[in-house]
Amino acid sequence: MIKNIKNFLIKLDKFIIDVVIYIGDISIFIYEIFKNLFSKPFYFKEFINSMENIGYRSIPIVVTVTFFSGMIITLNIGKSMDAIVKGTSQYIGSGILLVMLKEFGPVLTSISLISRVGAGITAQISMMKATEQIDALEVMSISPIKLLVIPNVLAMIIMAPLLSSIGVVSGIIGGLVMVVTYLDQSPNTYIDKVLMVLKANDIIDMIIKSSILGFFIAVVSSYYGMKSEGGARGVGIYTTRSVVASFVFIVIVDYVVTSLLITIRKLLS
Repeated sequence: MIKNIKNFLIKLDKFIIDVVIYIGDISIFIYEIFKNLFSKPFYFKEFINSMENIGYRSIPIVVTVTFFSGMIITLNIGKSMDAIVKGTSQYIGSGILLVMLKEFGPVLTSISLISRVGAGITAQISMMKATEQIDALEVMSISPIKLLVIPNVLAMIIMAPLLSSIGVVSGIIGGLVMVVTYLDQSPNTYIDKVLMVLKANDIIDMIIKSSILGFFIAVVSSYYGMKSEGGARGVGIYTTRSVVASFVFIVIVDYVVTSLLITIRKLLS
């Protein structure tokens, strides 16, 4: 019994130390990004390529995920609302907007970006490190962070809110399709209820949240790419770690940002 407790405490102690070291490493990496962010040179071509990869090429997956999410929410909640209080399903448009705008839009977009872009960033940087291209850049006095990390970070901060906005609209359209075909409501009623609860503050909060989540996706993906080791085998290992860590980060960051935004709104009101 005493031996088991001792082993547990040893493992717990190691876990806490590993977490502290991990947070320290991520913090130092973020500091390096900000330190290089405002210094020359700025690789504009890489930034434009990142904008295209993160933004334009991610539209299909974002639209697909959010459109069907809007349909699923309407399908599950619409009839349930009438079952609880008859006639309340007419307000499903308001619910869909709030859910998509406050949570599902930014989070589902982030999940899509992790799956399509984040994993790709980690794999690309990991492969460059495995083939010693990172070392070659350093020999030529080219900062890997400025060339490989900063363009992705800036592009993600800019494109994540735009993709989230597209996702919100797509989710609302998905809800509209289900309202018309499943709940037998008129499109005008649905749109009226959507516009009834639409507020500028919620749109601003969505933009802020999406940008912050996008920032952390780019940072975590780049971090694991730069930390990868073990050659070609390490590429797969660190890409998997990157995806898992990114999911954990967006859940935690989403909660923290949401709490802060709610607190700020209360103080300002």
